[in-house]
Amino acid sequence: MMPATFRWTDAAIRRALGLRGGDPGAAHPPGRPYEGICTDTRTLRRGDVFVALRGERFDGHAFIARAVQSGCGAVVAADDPGECPVPVYRVPDTLKALGDLALHRRIQSAVPVVGITGSSGKTTVKDLALGALAGTHRAHGTEANLNNRVGTPLTILSMPETATALVLELGTNEPGEIAELARIARPTIGVVTTVSETHIERLGDLCGVLDEKLDLVRAVAAGVGSGAAIVGYDPAELPRQARTIAPGVTVAGWSPAADPHL
Repeated sequence: MMPATFRWTDAAIRRALGLRGGDPGAAHPPGRPYEGICTDTRTLRRGDVFVALRGERFDGHAFIARAVQSGCGAVVAADDPGECPVPVYRVPDTLKALGDLALHRRIQSAVPVVGITGSSGKTTVKDLALGALAGTHRAHGTEANLNNRVGTPLTILSMPETATALVLELGTNEPGEIAELARIARPTIGVVTTVSETHIERLGDLCGVLDEKLDLVRAVAAGVGSGAAIVGYDPAELPRQARTIAPGVTVAGWSPAADPHL
């Protein structure tokens, strides 16, 4: 469970981003508190740290002045915004920085994390998992299909301190995305629903999709402590390769190839 004393501060931001510590006597000391992390000036709260993301059709750096006017407590930016009345944390890549901030928040929490991916069915399985946990846990999870390198960190960052479980849907459309999301989420349970020729524009072919999805199993197998991985039976290569990564993988489904104890 997230410690009740967890707060974003200058020191926590710097630690998360790998930046040098601030001077206790400076205008912005290490103990300076922040409200939270935000990437959208339309939903920014006074005291939030604004992360200026850059995409194909937008650049958050163009909204830094608006974020300051709205009362942000600090800015995370790749470009120099010039004179700014709030602290500016400069980083090479603000998208990675958002993930690093989410990783820091994740590390502060001892809650179990369920990561769910697959070519199809992941949203349904995520919703079912949240429903199943509702009776015994205060579960927090991905809303809609906000499952990419922006949505997943924001889901982690919005986790209430009272949450006792986290359920994350993890999507991908390019090599390495599942590995990066798993780095941030540190799942204790990994679920791969199925693998098919979807999102192959950048993943190449079915083998590329399979290898990408199996990064979730690799992350669980490499995690600290005992994790659990569950995969579907379709295609047959999915459980076969999953078990070369983690022999204890459970195969779920109605097929005779599925584990009978489920």
